[in-house]
Amino acid sequence: MNRAALCRCGLVVLALGLIVLAGCDDETTPGLTGTGTIGVYPLPSSSPFPWHLVGPDGYEHEGAGDELLADMAAGSYTITWQGVTGWVTPSPAEVTKNVSGGALTTFTTTYRATGGEILPGQIDINPLPNDQGFGFPWTITGPDEFSQTGTGFIRFENMDPGDYTVTWGEVDDWTTPAPAVVTLTLLEGGGLQFTATWVSVQGSIINFVTIAPGSFLMGSPRGEVGADSYEWPQHRVTLTRPFELSKTEISWEQYAGLMGSNPSYYDDVCLTCTPDHPMESISWLQAVQFCNALSTNEGYTPAYTVAGTTVTWDQNANGYRLPTEAEWEYACRAGSITALSNGDLTGAAASCYSDANLELMGWYCNNSASHVHPVGDKQPNDWDLEDMHGNVWEWTWDFSRNYDSVSLQLGDFTFLDGSVQQRGTITVMEAEAGFGTDKTFRLDQIGATFGVSNLGVTTSQVSFRYADFDSVTNFKVNGQTLYRGMFTELPSTVAPGVTVAVTSEPITNGTYGDGMTGTVTLTGAVTSVLVGGQVLMLDDFHVVEVGNPQFARDRMCDLDLFVRGQVYRTNPGGIPTLLSLGCTITDPIGRATGSVHMLRGGSFFRNPGVCRPWPRSP
Repeated sequence: MNRAALCRCGLVVLALGLIVLAGCDDETTPGLTGTGTIGVYPLPSSSPFPWHLVGPDGYEHEGAGDELLADMAAGSYTITWQGVTGWVTPSPAEVTKNVSGGALTTFTTTYRATGGEILPGQIDINPLPNDQGFGFPWTITGPDEFSQTGTGFIRFENMDPGDYTVTWGEVDDWTTPAPAVVTLTLLEGGGLQFTATWVSVQGSIINFVTIAPGSFLMGSPRGEVGADSYEWPQHRVTLTRPFELSKTEISWEQYAGLMGSNPSYYDDVCLTCTPDHPMESISWLQAVQFCNALSTNEGYTPAYTVAGTTVTWDQNANGYRLPTEAEWEYACRAGSITALSNGDLTGAAASCYSDANLELMGWYCNNSASHVHPVGDKQPNDWDLEDMHGNVWEWTWDFSRNYDSVSLQLGDFTFLDGSVQQRGTITVMEAEAGFGTDKTFRLDQIGATFGVSNLGVTTSQVSFRYADFDSVTNFKVNGQTLYRGMFTELPSTVAPGVTVAVTSEPITNGTYGDGMTGTVTLTGAVTSVLVGGQVLMLDDFHVVEVGNPQFARDRMCDLDLFVRGQVYRTNPGGIPTLLSLGCTITDPIGRATGSVHMLRGGSFFRNPGVCRPWPRSP
């Protein structure tokens, strides 16, 4: 079913779609070294508002409108938003941020139209939020002993040039903005805007659950009831930072109270629905805008910059955001390894049936009466999260895509006498004594080509562990000249732009005798690696992508086969055999571009198999 159909059926949702990062200033923050990227996004994007950027080593750049600046030296940058006739210059007009190596830093602001040409000496005071039924207090002072105290929005006209200071007042049950005292200079012919946001001490309108970092197997095991190839290969994911996830799906009351409208399909057709029903029928972009609105309302830095339909995620911002697919599945499973967070499915049918475990956890085709239900009416999982199975689909950050994998293609084997044959054996085995920690595979009289290009990345480094008991290895990178010999004697350059480093130490194996073990590290853009040998073992195939910031898609690839077995090619000229290497990933963010965003969790009209933790709606 396409996305438009889902929208019309009222099934596209923002559910557990809010997340706020914890520990943004901890040791995982990239250091001020290397190069990063700066995104500048003055709003509204329909007008190219001018700005001036300065940075380290005398860097200066004049720009207008949206611009993405790559390869920027790490360090402190200051942007100055320029005055434009007919628009109020944002306050503060100067903003300073640190650019970290490998990270994206965004500068964004909003210009507000004056309704005509800006008048000399115009000053606006705009305390937020402005929907509380009262105005937040302020005092402004300026030249010639000018002083005035008031509340809420006000516009002063024909003010003299000079320095003006606004002091934001205190309000019971609200946190006073910081800094509480702001001084800006009114230039001849210019205008000023003082803006600040108060934060309620009552906390967020959302009830959050703190999720500790950890590792889990993402995706479904082959052979599981209801499993689909889009859920493979199962791969280990490590999340290094804690985060907070909303306890339930976002309700009508929470969404409409903040955004001012209720776009739910069921708001018009359901006479018995209440404000605690989950919000559905909103687009992914509306979910992003809700996150930003919640951040602004509570005094946090919005995580997203929206320019039309293009959304940029500032991973250093402390505001609310959508969870990644990995974060969502990790939270849904709550440490479980079964098909549901409270146990396995009790049936195997692909159609609707009554499942005893799912009855306790969620609303689905058998118990929902074909409509949504209030949030939090079913049992929570072991981490106190509710509605993770069924009720409504839930948006994540990621675009739809297959999980990463690396293909292993059997190639021609060159024997010691120089003859070339298309035969041989790959043996998949559990960890051999003294080598590897998981599954390894042995190449026995065979070649194996690792295709990296199918990952859709440009590599900065590729590495793998080896154990060689024959002392003669076939090795080729990016289709260049075939090298035959010991890994320890590899030349320093194995392909244009690709260098190699090898570590080695003696190893003794009870089956294969004496040999060498170590790591081969290729630095540069690698598209393919061919490895062959008579008795050669490989493990920990590691692919690092160029220029990835925090939450990178670095890949540690392990053989994605589940039993000891062999692959044997007997017919010359036959179709090459492919094996798949799954990936171990740290803090994945998924693909940041595409046409369709990923939904998770199933819904009230889906069968039990779709309400497992790992089904994905492409």
